[in-house]
Amino acid sequence: MLALLSMLFTIGRFATTPLMARFDPAKILGVYMTITAVLMFVVFLGLGKFSVICFLVAYLFISIGYPTIFSLTLKDIRGSAAKTGSSALVMSIVGAALIPLLLGAIQDASGIGIALLITVP
Repeated sequence: MLALLSMLFTIGRFATTPLMARFDPAKILGVYMTITAVLMFVVFLGLGKFSVICFLVAYLFISIGYPTIFSLTLKDIRGSAAKTGSSALVMSIVGAALIPLLLGAIQDASGIGIALLITVP
């Protein structure tokens, strides 16, 4: 499964990069993250294999998230403000390490799939 996730992530990144030159990256990001939210909602519904497939496909759309957010955030920032801003963005990756722990604790405490539903918005 990890190999498949990695492959879809890579395909998403390489297939979308050329589109960034032709279309507004912010709009592509918005569309991709909306699709991801819908897919994650289907995962939350627990529809067996279909939910698993939706989880896998979500990685195709998640692939452009961080690099696009990073570049759009720093687009018009120059000098020391760019250094500070890029440092803050890089440090925000810690959230990706801490949030799954928090969601796991919520899942264990509630006993239902509410933790995954929290990620949709």
